[in-house]
Amino acid sequence: MRMMQCARKNRLFSYRNFVKHGPIIVKARSLGTSANGLFSIKNLEQPSDFLKLGSEAMDTCDSLRKITSNQVDTPIVTKGQASEILFVLDSISKHVCNVIDAAELCRCVHTDSQWRESATNTFSMLSDYIAQLNADKNLYRRLTNVIESNIFASLSEEQQRFATLLKAEFERDGIHLADEERETLRQLQNHLVELESLFQENITSSKKFFDVDAHLAEQIFPRDFLEANLPQSGKSDKLTLS
Repeated sequence: MRMMQCARKNRLFSYRNFVKHGPIIVKARSLGTSANGLFSIKNLEQPSDFLKLGSEAMDTCDSLRKITSNQVDTPIVTKGQASEILFVLDSISKHVCNVIDAAELCRCVHTDSQWRESATNTFSMLSDYIAQLNADKNLYRRLTNVIESNIFASLSEEQQRFATLLKAEFERDGIHLADEERETLRQLQNHLVELESLFQENITSSKKFFDVDAHLAEQIFPRDFLEANLPQSGKSDKLTLS
């Protein structure tokens, strides 16, 4: 999503293009819940906080988008102007990434179904919002203004790469399409997220258990870890996995 540097590859407004290795269900006590919140994220102290943080992130981004829209026709004549525009675009992505990455992790690993449900709802909400960002013509125009300005060559190599890759991602995600076609694309993307979420929930909610030889299981997992996290059959030569 965010090229500098979000967990979702080198895409500013991406939300799905990353490798999943399957769910790893972890006890809530090991998930970093502290006085600062789940995963040490401030104000993430209960499941409902996910949607609140997601809404706050969108509000902040909308304010930044408004600033960009109001300046879309302003000529770029200084390096400072160009740098500020790139900073705003990166800030938009940062605010979304901070929440959606945490939601993605939580919905994959948390043992509490309420946390997973709230994280999944937040993930879906922000995925739809990211699709809206991908279709924001004013963001794209302002970025293009930077790239096509005489100032662009004076920017750092990192800034130039950031801008060039972001422009390519906008175009790959259909910024050039007509309004109706972009809306159809957004709906298709949302449907994919819904299917992905259903698949993920089916995996994490599975309660199938099976016994394996203890000496084989202990080559991978400590016995005390399995006994503390999974119900055991009580057979001394077997350990129960899920």
